Amino acid sequence: MARRLAYTCAAFLLALICAFVFASYAQILVALHASSGSGVAAPSRSPEPSPAAVIDDLVHLIDRQNATIHQLAAKLESALQVAQAVQTNEAASANLRREKRDLEGRLQTALSRQGTLQADLDAMKALAPQAPAPLAPAATPKATPTPTLEATPKATPQAMPEANANSAAPRAKLVIGMQTVPRPNDLDYLGQTLRALVGQLPTDPSDPWYGMVRIVAIKVSPGPHRRFEEAKTAMAQLPGGSAVTFLELVEPPGKDPGGADPPRGARGGPNVPNATVRKQTRDIVATLRACDGLADAYLFLEDDMELCPRGFEAVRYVLEKATAYYGEWIAVRCSFGMNGIFITGDDVPIFANYLEEHQSRRPPDHLVVEWFAGEKPQSAAQKRGRVNGAFRYNIFKHLGLWSTLRSQKSPRYPACFEELNSKVLFEAEAFSAKDCPDDDLWPCNVSDSKKALNTEGGVAGVEGAGLGTPHGGRLCVPAHRVATWDRPEAPGAMLPPV
Repeated sequence: MARRLAYTCAAFLLALICAFVFASYAQILVALHASSGSGVAAPSRSPEPSPAAVIDDLVHLIDRQNATIHQLAAKLESALQVAQAVQTNEAASANLRREKRDLEGRLQTALSRQGTLQADLDAMKALAPQAPAPLAPAATPKATPTPTLEATPKATPQAMPEANANSAAPRAKLVIGMQTVPRPNDLDYLGQTLRALVGQLPTDPSDPWYGMVRIVAIKVSPGPHRRFEEAKTAMAQLPGGSAVTFLELVEPPGKDPGGADPPRGARGGPNVPNATVRKQTRDIVATLRACDGLADAYLFLEDDMELCPRGFEAVRYVLEKATAYYGEWIAVRCSFGMNGIFITGDDVPIFANYLEEHQSRRPPDHLVVEWFAGEKPQSAAQKRGRVNGAFRYNIFKHLGLWSTLRSQKSPRYPACFEELNSKVLFEAEAFSAKDCPDDDLWPCNVSDSKKALNTEGGVAGVEGAGLGTPHGGRLCVPAHRVATWDRPEAPGAMLPPV
């Protein structure tokens, strides 16, 4: 009897288990059927927002971004007004320039964000044409407007590495500013000059100079400039051509503040600028102001100066060595005329003002020497005891036989890698082989820790740190601070880039 009862209970329990398993299996089948054949039950989702709701959100964000842009623009305008009021105070001016760059960076970031939001809004409008059109966002002010310059269609400047996700791209290491005018018979000096520059820029993203050079070419003459238009198209298609920005000078940036320009065609002299030379000085001023805040250093260049082969190696070598030698410097020469002169980025607006103020007194290639050599009380105060240096060798080749600053034909221009001594330049800016017979940067009266001279090359066992000298020695510099550059054996030698 007890055994039968046990069998009955076991059978009952087994039936309950089977029923439970069957019910569970049925629930699984129902879930699989409801999941649209995917084999996995579809997760629950919140309702998708309507296109109209998305558009409303985007318009709201754009309005907020516009308000931020207006606030930043107002702060920037205030900073510029204060800067003009205290421009004679060098320390205050330096602080204001840093504040100006910070505001410009924040404003540029805000404008970029506004552009992204506007693109998203336009895309949503295209997807939802039936949605009511929202109010157009308010027009945004231009960052640091330059009324005398007009941007022309161009390639986007080379991408610069961002310091972090919330900051604007850092300043470049170097910006090269040049003015361009049409040449007789449409000679393509501009294209040749730009190709030589862009063709030597670093292409390896791991290079610390990659993307850190900007070139600003400004058309400074009215009327057509065929080679300028061709260069814009060519640079947009050339690898590295995105480093070039093209601008047009819509109107002269101002007349001579000391009085009216002399009549067009009036004779000047080698050291007294006529109306044409004064206009060229103001063109340089406009170029400097367009490049203000873009880079740590500025290089003056004209559109008929071709960078010598391997010249960019010398550019980075000169800049890094000058900093290693002098710490602070005001200018370094590496060519002749109003070309191949490096000045610091912070000095760009200071020298622009100096040029504009004294344009009626001397031509620009004389004023620049007067300024960085501290030959006048005003320029000496702006120099502040800093070094003006000279590289031993010319690294730019002049195209053609005529100077853009003077009407007379030049009998001869220095060739590539020819020595820039006092036969070529003013004594205050020329390299002195007497002072520095075994060096390539003048002045060279720096401590032994900043330079070393031996005949085997290398510093502390570092290969490749030696730099060739015309006397067979090897000038050695700290490899971790200064790039290397070997001068071709003979002046004027045109070696292929390496």
